[in-house]
Amino acid sequence: GMLSGKAGVTVLHLGDGQEKLKPLYEAVADGTLNPRQIIPTHICRSEELLSQGIDWVSNKGGYIDITANEHSTHLVLKDIYSKKIRFDRICVSSDGLGSLPRFDEEKNLVGIRSAPVDTLLKTFTTLVKDRGLPVHEALKPFTANPAAFYHLQKKGIGLLKRGGSANILFIDRDFQIVEVISSGRSILENRG
Repeated sequence: GMLSGKAGVTVLHLGDGQEKLKPLYEAVADGTLNPRQIIPTHICRSEELLSQGIDWVSNKGGYIDITANEHSTHLVLKDIYSKKIRFDRICVSSDGLGSLPRFDEEKNLVGIRSAPVDTLLKTFTTLVKDRGLPVHEALKPFTANPAAFYHLQKKGIGLLKRGGSANILFIDRDFQIVEVISSGRSILENRG
């Protein structure tokens, strides 16, 4: 990444493996690999995995990514924030339009649908309205933190600054989308 100007980071998709984050700890043990170059995602697959993820953040200085769902992500985020765990290392992403397969007991595919695209906004809304996080803090896992991990803040992504990319989502007091600006241009306006 140094020569090309790229971030040189890796998203590690976690499954249901028994080793959880053990391979990550082994990969950074000798100092060859920096924990801030790897972000494990789907960290809330189990309590044990989440616990290891919190340790990854607290003791290794790494980042973790939580896949948003409207039922529990806000609770996990509120808990992390309340415990004063490094909230600047917590990212939230969605599987919006990704596949959500359903399997039977024998692991045969029995159905598939697309993931909804509104889980990030719903999670953010619940985090502020129902869990009481200040807006400026609740925004970070969705904006500034991922931009920091991917080294995009220099390009003005993840924050508002003069000369930045100006990607802005405007919402009203009811957390309904009012307008979307991308690269400084309005691409959606809800006058309803």
